[in-house]
Formats: sequence, structure tokens, C-alpha cells
Amino acid sequence: MSVSDHDRKLRVSATIARMAGHQVAASLRRIHPANAEQLVARDLERAGTAVANVTVRRWLSGEPPGTKHLLALFAVYGPAFAGRVLDVCGQWAMALQTQAELNEIEQQAEAILAACRDRRALDRGKGPEGHHDRGAP
Repeated sequence: MSVSDHDRKLRVSATIARMAGHQVAASLRRIHPANAEQLVARDLERAGTAVANVTVRRWLSGEPPGTKHLLALFAVYGPAFAGRVLDVCGQWAMALQTQAELNEIEQQAEAILAACRDRRALDRGKGPEGHHDRGAP
């Protein structure tokens, strides 16, 4: 590989890292609009990855996290976060976002169905989860 090819690849890598760093910052602020520095550090610590607040502050300023911390962020915040951060990589990252959105819609639908079942049970004189309400006429 010539020096110019090597330099070009380094410039491309640096550009992608910079773009991903800005996506990390925006995504973390989207998750935690207030007190992001402390809350991100807390979330990571709860998941088993200790990180200093000053490190999170650098991420929030657009500096990309290293691989270990990026993977920890993906594990903590899930595929929607990963999809937003990796959006700079193209279409396959969009599939992560789509799947995350579908998962969220399915969870909301399951919660709505559970609420409907509980309401129907109450309307039939039973408590939630099919238990008879002794006070019902």
C-alpha cells in the first residue's frame, strides 16, 4: 500500500470516527436530556462497566468512545442507540433502527392488549387477571 493510500484510509477512518462521535453525543443527549454525564456513567456502572464522568463528558462533546465503551453503550442502550450511532455506516445500520422500532411497537401493543384483558375482566365482575371481585353484585 502506498503512503497516499494509507493516508487516505486514515483520513476516511478519522472522518467516520468523528461522525460516529457526534452521533454518540446526540444519542446520549436524546436518552438523557438533563444530567447526561452523570446518568450515562450510572447506567454503564449498573451494567458492569465503570467509566469516569470526565470520559462521558468527552463523549458528549463529540469525541468517539473506544471500542470497549462503545460496545458497553450498545449493550446498555440497545439496537435503537446502535442504529443511530452507526447510521454513518449505511443501510444495514438502518435495519437496526427499524428492528428496534418494531420491538418497541410490539411491546406497546402487548401492554395495550393486557390492559384490554384487564378491563374486560373488570367489566365481567372479575378483578384483573381473572380473579373474582367479591364485592361485585
